[in-house]
Amino acid sequence: DSKRINLGGREGNGIKALPRETVKDLIGKIQGADDVHVKFYLAFMLYAGMRREEVLGIRWEDINPNS
Repeated sequence: DSKRINLGGREGNGIKALPRETVKDLIGKIQGADDVHVKFYLAFMLYAGMRREEVLGIRWEDINPNS
């Protein structure tokens, strides 16, 4: 229940998944990255389904490990 992040959105837009080939390409980039921070960042974006700006805006107080 973060007070800083408002995901909002419009009714009826739906969420579109990435094409299978794009996901395969991203997984390859994650596996090929040398920096563990880059690997974590890319994997988090891919598996959480978040945009770069959303991931960069996350703070520890936004995370609830009990949910």
